[in-house]
Amino acid sequence: SFVSRCLLLCRCVMRIPSLLFSAVAGQLSCQPPTDPLGLSTVFTSMTEANMCKHHQPPMMDADFVQQCEAFCAIDGKQLGLPLVMGTTTFGFGFTDMRDLCVGGTRDSDVMRFNDSDIGYCRSRSGALTSIETEAAAFVGAVEVFKAEQVALRAKMQARVNELQTELRSPEFQGEMDRAVDKMSVLRAKFQVFREQSAGGGQSATDFKDAIDQVKDSGESLKRVMDASLLQFSQFLTNCNEMFLGVGSQSEFLLDICSQANVACVDADQAEHVGCCCAVNPVTAGRGFQIAGAGGLAGLNLTSRVARRAAGAASVNVCAQARLDSASKVADAEQRVRSLGQEAMLQEQQQALAAAYSEYAAACGADRRLQQASGVETSR
Repeated sequence: SFVSRCLLLCRCVMRIPSLLFSAVAGQLSCQPPTDPLGLSTVFTSMTEANMCKHHQPPMMDADFVQQCEAFCAIDGKQLGLPLVMGTTTFGFGFTDMRDLCVGGTRDSDVMRFNDSDIGYCRSRSGALTSIETEAAAFVGAVEVFKAEQVALRAKMQARVNELQTELRSPEFQGEMDRAVDKMSVLRAKFQVFREQSAGGGQSATDFKDAIDQVKDSGESLKRVMDASLLQFSQFLTNCNEMFLGVGSQSEFLLDICSQANVACVDADQAEHVGCCCAVNPVTAGRGFQIAGAGGLAGLNLTSRVARRAAGAASVNVCAQARLDSASKVADAEQRVRSLGQEAMLQEQQQALAAAYSEYAAACGADRRLQQASGVETSR
């Protein structure tokens, strides 16, 4: 009847506000899609809370970039290429984003993903880690050698000062005045000086030990270099290209938010803003593993995705060398100060900085000197 049709129309009209509210609110009830290769998609608390434009304040292009950079970071640094797919005016579905990110064998592919290739590059990049580890040991041994060298110089300078004092003393002047063979007396004094300066004591023993350690570390470094250089050469030749960056939980895609509607990212009509990461193993380092879901915590975003084992880390040669040599270097430097020759430490560091400026810039040749004087710098 006419009345029944009117009542039905009224009920439909009354439902319009709730339908509009649902669309405006932009609530998504979706599950992160998975890739046939076992790769995962990351949803954050903002992905499902609302559409991009209905967040308060609305999400802008700068917000997309910020999330993508956090997702793609490697060891807290931007070592890869964050690829934001979508803007405030358009978006993409899962199939299109996956096709761009995962790639295949086409020349037009931005990057590619292949477990065997990635495993190959990871194993070959380990050659660099082996070289770095031995290089750190060698650099540490050289640091100890330089410190012991200064300590021995300081001891010799102290003995020179003592000898000069003895030669000017009234006792020695009287001995020389009475001596018939004055050259023999002076030669005997110099002989005692030579034996006491170089013949023994902690400085001489530690200096010899430091020389032996440099020799041993150098030989070990050479052995590792000989064994690892071929693998490292293969790494540089075959891995210098863009791979898909994957996180520790096998995540490759970040679904930032829905741009055009409330359809889930894997729906046919989806238009979402997403992010994936291109990584060059040669420039990214040992593990070349992105922060993924873990990197979003710094933006106060919660996320959900399955877990996977983490990769290995690279070696900081300077930091490891400093750690290995710290106690022995500090001991040698303390002996120099106890002899009143602290100026030698400053001269040594200044000479090293001048002769090896690149090493000083990279490894902080003046760091211990700054710490000793109460001045600390951040690196």
